[in-house]
Amino acid sequence: MIKYQIWEGYFWSKSYCLITTGGAPIDIVKEYIENQGMK
Repeated sequence: MIKYQIWEGYFWSKSYCLITTGGAPIDIVKEYIENQGMK
């Protein structure tokens, strides 16, 4: 039943998200996560 939880290639649940970063530095990923919803 996992295919129902996959949205455009990303796995989302209420408490977990699994995506790839394409090799972005961890600092960039951390900044992106911390600033989600601020714009």
